[in-house]
Amino acid sequence: MFTKEEIFEVLEYVIDVSKDHDKNGYIQKKAGYYPEYWEGYNEAIECNEKIRVHSEKGYFPECLFTSRSPNQTDEELEWIKDNYKQITLDVFSDYINTRGRAWHRSNWSIQYNEDEDQFQGQGFKSYVEGDIKTFGSFEKYIREVISVLKARDPEGVLVIKPKEVNVQQREDGTFFIPDNQLINPQPYYYSVDKIVSQHEDYFLIETGEKSLVTYQNQQKRIGRVFEFYDNNNIWKISQVGKKIEDNYQIELYYKHDLGKIPVQKLMGIPKILDGEVRWESPFIHAVDNLDLVLLDSSHLQMAKAKSAYPIRIMAANECEHTENGYRCSGGYIGYVEDGVESRKKCTSCDGTGYKHRLNPLGEILFNPKEFDEANSSKKLLEYVAPDVSTLEFLQDQIEKNEQRARRNIHLTTTGESVGNKDKTATQIAMESKATISFIKNIADQEFSLFGWGLEIIGLLRYGNLFNGFTLYKPNNFDFVTEEDYINQISKAKEAGVPPMSLRFILQKYIKSNFGQGEAGAVVDLVMHSDRLLELSSQEIALKRVNGLVAPWEDVLHCSGVSLVNELIIEDDNFLQRPFVEQKQLLEDKAKEVASSISNNEIDEIVNADS
Repeated sequence: MFTKEEIFEVLEYVIDVSKDHDKNGYIQKKAGYYPEYWEGYNEAIECNEKIRVHSEKGYFPECLFTSRSPNQTDEELEWIKDNYKQITLDVFSDYINTRGRAWHRSNWSIQYNEDEDQFQGQGFKSYVEGDIKTFGSFEKYIREVISVLKARDPEGVLVIKPKEVNVQQREDGTFFIPDNQLINPQPYYYSVDKIVSQHEDYFLIETGEKSLVTYQNQQKRIGRVFEFYDNNNIWKISQVGKKIEDNYQIELYYKHDLGKIPVQKLMGIPKILDGEVRWESPFIHAVDNLDLVLLDSSHLQMAKAKSAYPIRIMAANECEHTENGYRCSGGYIGYVEDGVESRKKCTSCDGTGYKHRLNPLGEILFNPKEFDEANSSKKLLEYVAPDVSTLEFLQDQIEKNEQRARRNIHLTTTGESVGNKDKTATQIAMESKATISFIKNIADQEFSLFGWGLEIIGLLRYGNLFNGFTLYKPNNFDFVTEEDYINQISKAKEAGVPPMSLRFILQKYIKSNFGQGEAGAVVDLVMHSDRLLELSSQEIALKRVNGLVAPWEDVLHCSGVSLVNELIIEDDNFLQRPFVEQKQLLEDKAKEVASSISNNEIDEIVNADS
């Protein structure tokens, strides 16, 4: 537990670093120009900014274009800024969607260990699934917000703290929180630039809130506000008095007594910096190639605008337009005003000095007498097309750099994997395994954050009455959709593949539609007990006529899940029994049902379910 004096020591160091930074005249709030509060602070911010270029709509990469290309003019640089297009956003989107496959409900599940009536409708499950600000469920907040921010800002933090605390005062002047009151913990994200001091025992975070201070003899809300998190308390530190004097007051916001800090880094790829573990985003490995894509794309657009279109060259006669007795000469017509001779641009040829040979419909007009046999070989009109080899080279570089970026983060587009005939099945399989391995590391961290946040919320809200939960994290990742499986099954049957191969596809399809936990256990048991899984109703009927299928096997095939559910009703601990025992009990149940009905009734059951 930290004392106020110890907290002020941490704060004092932060304030001193800020003052030194300001004295050196740096520009704040720009990557690379923050105070270096801790080793790697500015580097982490810079990585965040680099990824934002490719992940945040409307974010212009000033740093990429401030250093101009050779021979580039000011006008060309301004043109690039005005016509800049973020063509790399889809790579980040594909990255997010690919890693998001881990959150498919077939990959994970959660079981809440609580008495639903204990808190009269204010239980843990209902709270984390419906009372999280803006998003409703905590799962949705992690899946849709934190997972995306984690890809950009792994040194940012997830904080769990009470949204508001109903503090009451005793007669002796001390303050307390009523024991019978449930607090409302909420998740908050703070970006890396807000983490001004950190240690294994604490975090000091500068919030976006501002306190009221005196500035130029006026009260303004521009004071700095911090939050200090340790293993037992959350403290609030606010600047007071005159802005220039840097005076602060500290007050206890909430005493949580968790024995651990309710703050967690978003994490990424670990690295050691100054003897401490720091995190960087896996997506940063694609950034250099994506930067080249943006640069080449902008230069390509500029080159197209300047030289990609044919130039029209055609014959023309001198302009013969006259005004007030003066004839056009070189595009200008003379005139006299107040006795002074002057000239102005010809309104007919617009200063070119030549007649227009195109009518409003774009047709060329000429006098046949102007052309005799001596000059008949001259062209009335021709087009000069520029060499497009440079443009083709740029386009080729753009495509190659994007593919390199995708390979760096193990992204393979559907068109590439399907249409690339040069790749062998082994190569495609190895790439798929590499993608799964890559995503698994990310998913493990995301679900760790999910589980950590659930635990902190439960402990803060219910204390010792919190019964916990069981989170079944993903351990298998399937990036094939249900529709893909249906197509595979259909083609496999048409091709007459061996039953073992068809069974394997069917098992993966069924597993993709059911999660882990109890549902997954039921499905797993039925699949391993049903030897007729890959057979159609017609094939089963034919085998039964020939005595190759027992009636009880037919019943199990058609009603396996129902039979397991009956066994669970009869025995709450059925799924905790050894798997071999579960399988035997399921077969016995199927035999019991089969023996109680006639063959005709079995036929009706089979035909009805099929």
